[in-house]
Amino acid sequence: MRVFCLMMALLVPGLALGAAVEVEDPWVAEPPPGAPVVGGFMLLHNGSDEDRSLVGARGDNFGKIELHQTVREDGMARMIPQDSIPIPAGSTTALEHGGYHLMLMQPEKTLVAGDRVALELRFDDGSKVSIEAPVRRMGHMGH
Repeated sequence: MRVFCLMMALLVPGLALGAAVEVEDPWVAEPPPGAPVVGGFMLLHNGSDEDRSLVGARGDNFGKIELHQTVREDGMARMIPQDSIPIPAGSTTALEHGGYHLMLMQPEKTLVAGDRVALELRFDDGSKVSIEAPVRRMGHMGH
């Protein structure tokens, strides 16, 4: 039995390190025509007993993607670039309007509700998760 468990851990890296970060309800906000940036939102579940962080993202249809946090100061909302977004052990971090989120920049085409966006999320442990996020109108706030 011990040999079987070791073999499985080698074949499935996530087993050796604990549960990988799981992504729930990813979506991208429908931007106004010609907008140079688009917001990306989702829930990130960390089922492991170790803290994790989202450290980057990429998408073939965008010039670049940054991690951001919206912060309110003196009645004004500012978006501040982040090097990483924490996902504490055993908990969930929401990427949502008004908080942490992805900033998808320089889209190659105008996105409309119903389109789908392929993204790859990168985490501090070297793992990557590929997702497909539907484009939704902002009135449909996912979380």
